[in-house]
Amino acid sequence: MIELATVAQVRLIGGDRAGAAEALDVALGEAVVQRLPHQVQRTMRAVGRRLPGIRAAAGEALDRMRQEMASRTATASPLWIRPG
Repeated sequence: MIELATVAQVRLIGGDRAGAAEALDVALGEAVVQRLPHQVQRTMRAVGRRLPGIRAAAGEALDRMRQEMASRTATASPLWIRPG
């Protein structure tokens, strides 16, 4: 994922928006599957304002991850309390 984001940044600098979008789309998909919010954020930083569709998708994915983490935290009991 890190490599893909770096490749995308280089492609953006070189003017290859389609290649950058493809690399970032794959990187974003992997970050979501592996639940790595910091990599989703890196995708957002890599595109800046140049690829608004990818940035929007990354923002939505990050929001979903945050909601999932918040719901898990709200329903989880502390580690020192064992049920039953």
